[in-house]
Amino acid sequence: MSLTSNQKKYIRKSITDLSIDKIAKAINVHKNTVQDFLISESYLENNLKKIEINNEEKYSNEEAIFLSKSMVFVILIVLIFVCYLWTLGFKFVSDDIYILRVKNLGSIKVIFDQPQIFLASLHYFVVNKLVGASPWLYRLSNIFFHGGNTYLIYLIVATISFPFVAFFLSLIFAIHPIYQN
Repeated sequence: MSLTSNQKKYIRKSITDLSIDKIAKAINVHKNTVQDFLISESYLENNLKKIEINNEEKYSNEEAIFLSKSMVFVILIVLIFVCYLWTLGFKFVSDDIYILRVKNLGSIKVIFDQPQIFLASLHYFVVNKLVGASPWLYRLSNIFFHGGNTYLIYLIVATISFPFVAFFLSLIFAIHPIYQN
């Protein structure tokens, strides 16, 4: 595939700032086409390897400036546990009315009674089978769910914004309670 004059201008203009992969995506061609053009240009022939190395270092340094996704996950989970682990010893309170009100929580029928809250009913059923009416496992599982939701918020916001913005917003979600009893 031959390149148009506009594509060639874009390559010449962008080669020092963007990687070959990003240039190829931007002009909608295969990266080999971009590489072939750069090699055919005599003034870039000697510098092609240097440009690729510089671009690889540039983007790996940008990624290294912020934390990896796994490190963000660990930080968020640890922070959530530090903030909420102390609540495991608490008794049931007013927002746990559903758990207290349903008398047949040990029966599998409770899962299918209200289809709109199937997952919540399944969760209550499983926890009830494991520990009965003891509130600590209900709270512990909710802490895990909160950690998962917090990380999902990070992933969603990181795809549409900068990673540090996503981290900050997920931190706020992780440690800021909506209401307290």
